[in-house]
Amino acid sequence: MHIALGSISLVYVTCKINNLTVPSGYYYFIFFSTIFIYCLHRIIGIEKVGKYKDKGRFRIINQYKTHIRIYASIGLIAALYFYINLPVTIQLLLLIPSFISLLYTVPILPKKRRLRDFHYIKIILIAVVWGILTVLIPEYFLNNIRDFTYLLFIERCLFIFAITIPFDIRDMEIDQKTQVKTFIHSWGSTKAKVIAVALLAFSLMIYFYLFDYSYLSAHYLTALIICYTVTSLFILYAHHRRTDYYFSGILDGTMLLMALCIKASDFIY
Repeated sequence: MHIALGSISLVYVTCKINNLTVPSGYYYFIFFSTIFIYCLHRIIGIEKVGKYKDKGRFRIINQYKTHIRIYASIGLIAALYFYINLPVTIQLLLLIPSFISLLYTVPILPKKRRLRDFHYIKIILIAVVWGILTVLIPEYFLNNIRDFTYLLFIERCLFIFAITIPFDIRDMEIDQKTQVKTFIHSWGSTKAKVIAVALLAFSLMIYFYLFDYSYLSAHYLTALIICYTVTSLFILYAHHRRTDYYFSGILDGTMLLMALCIKASDFIY
């Protein structure tokens, strides 16, 4: 649920800082499709962790597989309902991230592989898909693609990339077992966290650039500075011994935090 709330939170942020309005159906589609993909990933992934199936979060996933299948079914049905009620052009655009998400999750590639099973690619795919869904398509709703839209797309990709790096730190042992190389194996966890924070700093520089050219208001910039500072601290304090609540709750929750900071700034200013 938290990851689904995070997804619509990022759409909300894009709309607020750009003064856009998208149909409520798009929010619902993003919400339920995220639930579907997230649950499907859990259902398929639990079969690939071998001896880890009865450890940590995998034990809980394995214990509640039936519930997760029900949530996945509800998510799929609801997502399809809202999808068919979206404009045709948006439906066509959504095929790209939807196709990538399915290939990322479902082992239908040669040797029963998923896109996430290829070396170094999974964080990049996650970042790009979320950038498309939460920046490019909301901007396209009003034929509102502008020069700085692509800067926002880059910023969003960098933000998602940064908060996803700790998840690879968490999954390092599993990735080694499944022989999937990630950036963590090349950088090490300490260097990876420093790089993640540096990416957030670069993302924030993009917002400063937009503010300098009057594309972003001062109170939204302040809200984003607060959000990114807190997010940086969460990343630096992440390590593989943290519980899954830290990653799936707190780090994923930074997406919701961004929306809350933006919303709070409207009240304060």
